[in-house]
Amino acid sequence: MLEKKNQDNKIPSVSVIIPSLDGSRDGNVPKLLDDLSKQTIQPLDIHVVKGVKPNGLARNVGVKEAKGDVLVFLDDDIRLGHEHIIENLIFPLIDDNSMGMTGASIQIPEDSSWFQKATARQTERNEFPVVDKITESDMVLT
Repeated sequence: MLEKKNQDNKIPSVSVIIPSLDGSRDGNVPKLLDDLSKQTIQPLDIHVVKGVKPNGLARNVGVKEAKGDVLVFLDDDIRLGHEHIIENLIFPLIDDNSMGMTGASIQIPEDSSWFQKATARQTERNEFPVVDKITESDMVLT
């Protein structure tokens, strides 16, 4: 699927920004970095912004350091469900230059505790189904 290219006939470079107060999030950040290492499109750079709050300021710090054509923001408590996540996030931007932002489906991990599953399902818009086509939404989570 990596045949998609922009008008310059290249796949845009990607910078990933991960705000994280402690750079670990109970051991999840190293797992997330491992997930990123397995992506079909490898990020040009990854910035784990430690100790900066609020989250928006941490994102801005990462943006200042980023070198990629496309910015991908990931929260430090998520995992990537498969190796095509980055690809699936940036290809709609190549296909439709009027689109300014994309987001991924959100699933509750199978290994979550019963409490995490119950809480997530009670929080509005905390789970989005996996879809086969671009679906318009008024909310993008990271």
